Amino acid sequence: MDLMVLSYNRNIFSRYLVSSVNMAAPLTGLFAHRDGSNSVTFAYTARVRPGLYVTTGLSYTDHPSLTYVKNQGSDLNWLINLVTVL
Repeated sequence: MDLMVLSYNRNIFSRYLVSSVNMAAPLTGLFAHRDGSNSVTFAYTARVRPGLYVTTGLSYTDHPSLTYVKNQGSDLNWLINLVTVL
């Protein structure tokens, strides 16, 4: 039994959190953006043997942090997971 997954996730930051971070900006030097973050993940799960599964995939995130970071780019992660079922 194999499984492929393509998922999209959108995180929107709370306006109260963004407001709090921005009000503290004169002290911290950190400013929050209101855009949120978008992620796309592709993963594949394969059965290695009965009761043992391995998942691998790639995840891409645009705007990965709440605050503005100088020269911040996007985020690309390689995922791997080993699952045993007893």
